[in-house]
Amino acid sequence: MKERYGYASWFFEWLLACLACLGVYVVAFKQPIFNQMFWWAVLFFVILSSFMRMRSYRFQNQLKQLTLRQALFVKAIMVIYTLPIIIMLLINVTNSTGVWDM
Repeated sequence: MKERYGYASWFFEWLLACLACLGVYVVAFKQPIFNQMFWWAVLFFVILSSFMRMRSYRFQNQLKQLTLRQALFVKAIMVIYTLPIIIMLLINVTNSTGVWDM
């Protein structure tokens, strides 16, 4: 399961990133696109996808080829990429902007 996910993970990550950008649009312009439960699912899948990528066999083998500093740099890049997406989705789903009260 983990290895099969590794091959498709880039596609899923970019798809989730596009959906997350749509979530940023929802927050920024207060336009309720889809419903709040959909955005909870997107948040869950972003977190799950990131977790599965970090645990994938292929990713672990690639990290073994790097020095410690390089591996930490790669992980930091992944966090810098994923954390803002998670934060914006969390703002969206918790209705901090009031978009779902319309």
